[in-house]
Amino acid sequence: MSGVIFKSCKCVNMNKSVLLLKSSGAPQSQDAEDAYIFELKDLFIPFLVNTLSFTFFALDQLWGFIQHPENYSGIILTSPRAVEALKIAIDEFGIQDYETKLLSIWKTKLIYCVGEATQRNALSTLGLEGVGGDTGNAATLGSFILRTFPADERKPLLFPSGELRREELPKILSNANLPFSSIIVYNTTSSPTLEEDIKCCLNSSKGVDYAVFFSPSGVRFAIPVLQSLLSNLNCIKASFVSIFILVFLFHFLG
Repeated sequence: MSGVIFKSCKCVNMNKSVLLLKSSGAPQSQDAEDAYIFELKDLFIPFLVNTLSFTFFALDQLWGFIQHPENYSGIILTSPRAVEALKIAIDEFGIQDYETKLLSIWKTKLIYCVGEATQRNALSTLGLEGVGGDTGNAATLGSFILRTFPADERKPLLFPSGELRREELPKILSNANLPFSSIIVYNTTSSPTLEEDIKCCLNSSKGVDYAVFFSPSGVRFAIPVLQSLLSNLNCIKASFVSIFILVFLFHFLG
């Protein structure tokens, strides 16, 4: 996010505050998270609320796949969480084997990524240089894969993802008879402190004028909380009249 969306608005009010409802991300990506605050602070008073929580599972099975790069043509990574799942599996079951034996082989494979954050995390945490980071969403990545996947390649792409993933990408690949091996390795729930954190922002001295959502999951979990808090006018400053959904950002889908 560059802040261009906000700078292009002639009606920008320097005193307006914006609620950023997003995942806090993995520790390795913390600098990227801070970039949103950095870009917005000259135009708004930004509040960052951790909206989502993630639980990882089936990592022993995922490690079993990672141990055999010869069975795959590459990996599809549709979110930073997919990268995190790989990293956790490697750290828990065989970081030495990965660094000394497996990494050099995986580096020769295709590493497809959705979003710049995913591609950046793949390089910084896994040592894998990805492609497709500028595609922005899974459906667009699917088209990119069809254009770039070698016609004579028969080995599948390893596709770790979350249980809430959309089906556009699998359908695109299946319709093109492009092989992939899918494994669900994490689920997404609301942050256990979501209501408390939002209430704190709404009761702040400046109030909140805008809400920005970064994923459909964030919308699903945060909207009921906002509606509940908005119905209790004693908990919210009168200056906060309504929530305006400014933009949906799909960099972290998976």
